Amino acid sequence: MHSALSYTALRAVTYSGSVSLMLRACVQQRLIMDKKTLEFVTYCITKLSAQLKLPQKDVYLRLKKSGILYGYIVPSYDVLHTFSSRYLMEDLVDYMKEKGVLRDCRQ
Repeated sequence: MHSALSYTALRAVTYSGSVSLMLRACVQQRLIMDKKTLEFVTYCITKLSAQLKLPQKDVYLRLKKSGILYGYIVPSYDVLHTFSSRYLMEDLVDYMKEKGVLRDCRQ
C-alpha cells in the first residue's frame, strides 16, 4: 500500500530549495504524489543539478515550465525508476534539450 501525501500533509511539510517549490506547486494544484514518486523526483532534480551544474531550484523550474516534470517524470515514475541513473540522466537531458530548456546551458 502506498502512502500518499495529501494536500494537508504537503501543506504542513517544510523543505528548502527545489523540494519546497515542488511541494508548494503540488499544494497549489492539489496534486497528490506518493512518497516514492516524490523521492524519485527529488533524486532526478538533484542528479540533474549536479550534471548540468545548475542550482536545484533552476532545474526544478525548467522541468516544471517545460511540462517535463508533471507531464513526463511524475506520470512515468513506474517505468523511469527502473532505469539506471546514467540512462535516466541521459534521457532527461535529451528531453530537456528537445523541449529547448537547456539552450543557455553548457552541456
